[in-house]
Amino acid sequence: MRKDFTAKFPDIQAALQTQIGVDCVLDGELVVRNGARLDFDALRQRMVNTVATVRRRLAPAGPASLVVFDVLAVGSVDVRPMRWTDRRTRLEEALSGLMGV
Repeated sequence: MRKDFTAKFPDIQAALQTQIGVDCVLDGELVVRNGARLDFDALRQRMVNTVATVRRRLAPAGPASLVVFDVLAVGSVDVRPMRWTDRRTRLEEALSGLMGV
């Protein structure tokens, strides 16, 4: 069963909408940091609480980040069969607004 958690991560949604200039499918992990460490419980709280609670309290208190490892598709092109170095180039191009952040 698929679940759409977009509304639970408004900080990620806003960043992706403004910083990625191409339609693509990314492979990565959502994380929430607590100081110098990753906070799995804070991430889990985003998943189980209501959207209103996430937007009002959880997202401002513990912003999420997206760690991207790979790109699986760019536009309508499935890039999974490509060599990793070619996919990496396409990933960097897709995330050009995020590079250096």
